[in-house]
Amino acid sequence: MRISICSLCLLLFLPSAAIAECRTFAGWVLSAKTAYFEKHRVWPVSSQQKQLAEQWLPQLYVHPDSGKPINFSDYLSAAQLHNAITGEVLEQSVTAQSLAKMSADEQCQTYLKVKREISPSSPAPVYVQIFVDKNPADQNEQWTWIKYNFVFDQSGLAEKLSIASRLGALFTGGGFKNWHRLDIHTAAILAFDSQHRLRLLTLAQHNHAHTFVAGAHFSATSPPILVAAKRSNELYLDDLNAEPVAHRVVTSGADIQYLID
Repeated sequence: MRISICSLCLLLFLPSAAIAECRTFAGWVLSAKTAYFEKHRVWPVSSQQKQLAEQWLPQLYVHPDSGKPINFSDYLSAAQLHNAITGEVLEQSVTAQSLAKMSADEQCQTYLKVKREISPSSPAPVYVQIFVDKNPADQNEQWTWIKYNFVFDQSGLAEKLSIASRLGALFTGGGFKNWHRLDIHTAAILAFDSQHRLRLLTLAQHNHAHTFVAGAHFSATSPPILVAAKRSNELYLDDLNAEPVAHRVVTSGADIQYLID
């Protein structure tokens, strides 16, 4: 039986296929993530840890032609929760609490839809989680890991793409500038040793992660200065250059196993 390219494309984007893919991903990641959170996430956060997070809050610069960070609550209040198969509206003006009450399987059978753009927040909130885990080089020492998340209404593709990537993007119907709604994975993670000295910085970059050493790649005595890539929002260290700088985008998934422990 022959299946045309267009027909194959439609098959790939059937709601049932997306639900199955979501369930598979949840099966791989959810249990491990939940176990890690229960063991290492700090809650409630102490005043000392909160002060540390505020003291080292990264500075973020955004390209003037790109979107600015938004308040996640504004996105949810404008969103409708739909059934992935029937399209039925299940909930108007969604809240984080209502989503958190849903099981992973229930979440996989739904999607959020927002019909309007969300105005940037000024100042924009930064969402912070704090973890305590072992020093990678000394299992007897506990380190503090602080994760900062910025939220964007839209995320685009990298500014410069190969011809093949451009054709693929056009073929699947996406827009280069606004590839998908709601980018919540723009993250910077700072690692502090037992003396609360900054040691490492990990940045989320195009579904991968890049780690830098404090004192070698950036200052160990002041909060890191970051820049969000044009269109795609991915984070890079700012080199304090007034002119735009091109960064290489990681395109191979060969090292993806290092991101899921």
